[in-house]
Amino acid sequence: LSAAEDAFVRPSPTRGHLGGVNLQTNEAMLLCESAGYDVVFIETVGVGQSEVAIADVADIVILVVPPGSGDSLQGIKKGVMEISDLIVVNKCDGSLKTAAMRAKSHIKSALEVTRGKYDNWRTKVLLCSALEKNNIPMIWEEINNFKETQGMEDVIKEHRQEQGKKIMWNYLQFQMMQKLKDTFQEELSNAEGRVLDAEITPSYAAEMICEKIFPKKQ
Repeated sequence: LSAAEDAFVRPSPTRGHLGGVNLQTNEAMLLCESAGYDVVFIETVGVGQSEVAIADVADIVILVVPPGSGDSLQGIKKGVMEISDLIVVNKCDGSLKTAAMRAKSHIKSALEVTRGKYDNWRTKVLLCSALEKNNIPMIWEEINNFKETQGMEDVIKEHRQEQGKKIMWNYLQFQMMQKLKDTFQEELSNAEGRVLDAEITPSYAAEMICEKIFPKKQ
């Protein structure tokens, strides 16, 4: 993909930001759209329960899993399953074909007890082989079906509006924490030390710091 003339690939390290994507991922995506790229793929750094921030920047979330994931997917990746709009079991070829089909069956069973994100769309599970290039067009067809279904009811537009609000609060929280650490470094260090020494509780330490930042009016 990086060698294609019509594609632009940009790595974005998370820099300690939790959730699977960089804090600036949304701005990079909007920049690509403004530059005329009509399709933007965002690959997260992981698929654990906490890697769900992708839902705050993407129109559609696709979870790609290898064969053999069916048995443990419900427990290990429950958070990511709940925000996925499409699940693709890759490597459905050769000796792994049977395992891939079994994984699909297990995932579909797990989805039966998972509440979907939208009333008009149920998460689908597809098989594919990147090696043999099998079912790739089918995945693209389902992406377009999702876009058409959600676009007709303005779901994507409303979803993006909600994403904008969440991203604003994420930026505000991040910037406030950075300013807090820079301005009240000594107070924070002292509070951490007293918590470590069990002199005060974490909640009382947080309350002390808040009173330092926002002193009560006399």
